[in-house]
Amino acid sequence: MIRVARPLLSLRAEITRRLVREVTAAEAFPSAEHALHVPRFPIETPDVRALPLAEPCRALWREPYRTREGYTATLPGVLYYPEQNLILSPDRSVIVTEHHGRIRPERLHWTPRLRRRIADLPGLTTSLRSFRWSHYRTLIDQLPLLYVLGHAGEAVEGPVRLVYEPPLSPAEQHFVPRCLPPGVELCPVEPGSLYRLERYLYASYLSWGGFGGLPRLYLDDFLRAFAPRRPRTRDRLVYVSRADA
Repeated sequence: MIRVARPLLSLRAEITRRLVREVTAAEAFPSAEHALHVPRFPIETPDVRALPLAEPCRALWREPYRTREGYTATLPGVLYYPEQNLILSPDRSVIVTEHHGRIRPERLHWTPRLRRRIADLPGLTTSLRSFRWSHYRTLIDQLPLLYVLGHAGEAVEGPVRLVYEPPLSPAEQHFVPRCLPPGVELCPVEPGSLYRLERYLYASYLSWGGFGGLPRLYLDDFLRAFAPRRPRTRDRLVYVSRADA
């Protein structure tokens, strides 16, 4: 295993901060219209008040805690960077999800800022947007995103291609094909290019950063599709500490 000296990692992170700009979809496309499909859902978290939470997670102390609204917006001219499953604004700023905030610089590539090869994809396209090969992100972000798309209904005009760099991760292979809404099809793309998407269907995530709470209606659908057919007692919340992660 090759180890990189910490000063070199710090230098790389600083250069990335200078080269790569991050914006939200609302900042990059302020005139885009949002269509609401999934309302906010309250989740009771009475025991969490006793936990010494880090600053980004202290919203859990509020009662009741509510999930995010599920909405879609159609964005023109978005660029897709398959190697990191990122979407970029036309000026090549990285579009980040509101509740995730900034992406750690050591995770970002400079390539999208410099790459000249661009392939055009016509029609309506979407993507999962989360860093790949994370079982947690697949369950908490990607599959609920497909749920939002499935409730878009008449707000979506025409078939939708879901682009990704193959192969799907093992978790994605198991879940994603079975969660694809009608009218959405998987569309593998080759790395090495940026892809200019004529119309990008942006769908919001349903959970907030630091807490994987999801709407009960979504969880009921998910459990019907994947959980074993056996009685369950829904009387516990699981809190996972990442203090030493």
